[in-house]
Amino acid sequence: MDGRIVSFPSNRRLLWVALLLALLMFVGTLAIPGSSTLNHNPFSLSSVGTRGQHFPLEISPDPISLGVVDTGQKARGSLTLVNHGSQPVRVERIESSCPCLAITPHLIRIGPHEKKVLTVEFDGSVEPDFHGGLAIDVTGYAAERVAFHTVAKLEIHQDSHEEVGGLVPIPLN
Repeated sequence: MDGRIVSFPSNRRLLWVALLLALLMFVGTLAIPGSSTLNHNPFSLSSVGTRGQHFPLEISPDPISLGVVDTGQKARGSLTLVNHGSQPVRVERIESSCPCLAITPHLIRIGPHEKKVLTVEFDGSVEPDFHGGLAIDVTGYAAERVAFHTVAKLEIHQDSHEEVGGLVPIPLN
């Protein structure tokens, strides 16, 4: 080139700009997870958990309250899982942050638009000396991905028949 400015006729410039924008839009859709069939996600992330995360299964109640129990006692509740997605979800394992909490059943398959009820059972005999407020994380996994998460809360009071500070309370009848 000899230093002259080359200009395209205005309709050619518009054509190049349109082609460039179309190319950028196509490449942009490939980079956004879940926006392309190449990045298809089998889970529809329809539920928002207690900490604002999105999960494929909706859980209620969230969090679950197991109420007030005496030390060493048991408490039971239930959770409902709902699959609002179009694909089945298979929960392969459920973990809790305390061995004192059991959730059954352990393996769950929930089809699209189905719901399942889980039993949550707290066993205070695992930690018989503990008393106070307790919040236990409960997480269900589907193929190593988190399918749901909640917190089980309860209050454990010292049994009125136990010794308190060297004194044994006497019931007033």
